[in-house]
Amino acid sequence: MEEAGKQAENYVVLLSEETMRRAWKDVPHNDRRRIALGAVLFGAKLDETLAEEDPKLVYEQDVQRFLMRLMNGVIQDFADAENLSTQEAGAFLGDVDNRDRIFEFNEVIDAFEAGETDVSLDELLLAAVRDRRDRALWSDHWTSG
Repeated sequence: MEEAGKQAENYVVLLSEETMRRAWKDVPHNDRRRIALGAVLFGAKLDETLAEEDPKLVYEQDVQRFLMRLMNGVIQDFADAENLSTQEAGAFLGDVDNRDRIFEFNEVIDAFEAGETDVSLDELLLAAVRDRRDRALWSDHWTSG
């Protein structure tokens, strides 16, 4: 867990104040770090969980059960890393705004770590923020029936 905390801190340091303000409006510094930590832990737990199971079987059986197990693991890891109860960790990670920020930042981290371009983490997060409206419209399109 200590390693994940250091990783999260390193990611926050790579972001400008302006980018964090745009991406995470009115979020205090400690919660910004927690968003980064949640993204790091989610990515690690997803990789770990997928390594344990055949992804084809996950989708053929019960995606919801898979996701619940995944998130329970993230909540426990987050609670351990932040020295919180699982209820406190679950409340922070379960907040819709925090959850969306964590998932978005996890995608940004994945793109950054893939290193396929020379784009900085800061620029990738700004691009994700700019694309929010388009992603929301696309999501509404597929969920509207």
